[in-house]
Amino acid sequence: KQVKGPLSRSMQIFKMMRLLTGKAVEPFLHVDMITRMTQGLNILLKEIAGEKMLELKVSKREELGFKPREWLSLLSEIYVNLGVSDSFAMAMVKEDQYSRELLVRVSSLLRKHALMEAAFIAKFETFVNKCKKCENQAMEFDLLFREYPLDFDDIVTRTLMRDPVGLPTSPGVFLDRTTIVRILLENELDPFNKKKLTIDMLEPQEDLKRRIDEFVAERQRDYRLYLMHAESHERDLSKR
Repeated sequence: KQVKGPLSRSMQIFKMMRLLTGKAVEPFLHVDMITRMTQGLNILLKEIAGEKMLELKVSKREELGFKPREWLSLLSEIYVNLGVSDSFAMAMVKEDQYSRELLVRVSSLLRKHALMEAAFIAKFETFVNKCKKCENQAMEFDLLFREYPLDFDDIVTRTLMRDPVGLPTSPGVFLDRTTIVRILLENELDPFNKKKLTIDMLEPQEDLKRRIDEFVAERQRDYRLYLMHAESHERDLSKR
């Protein structure tokens, strides 16, 4: 009974998430919610689709409600539902627990065990391909923005902030929202002084964000011009 209760509740939660994400994606794309979602889903997938999970021998599994294949099917549906959003896919690949190899493994398991119909598996594979494209875009962005003004720096990740927020418990300290939200999901304490800090206390830095956005737009514009000139130069050389 101690095992069956939590397993049953987990199944109910999975089914509810499948229903909710199938009806509307937007509520899950809020900057704070999407961090929670991607982190939780990636951790769950790692546990459920682990190498031994589906083959794990458990006596009285039906009686206990131990149904890893059904969990995997439900979780894959949640991914597909949310995967219509490019923002979700990008957030997925940036999350620490993300693994495209694991997504590919899930696709293989869905086919091997006939857990879902071919049409759905094709949708799941489309989502996996979208994640791959997002990986490439994220890598290109990181290469393009290896150098940037010091006041745009996230002092925890040492990367360019995109959505800077202030920590009221540490005046003058700014972090990217995704960075501090990930920290606060683990422990609602300021990482610099251990004072009480919650997500709703974070202070948006609109002026700093505007300056960062302008910097990013200018750098990307210069890069596109560089590529255009390089392609034009290559065409001229090929005509000679």
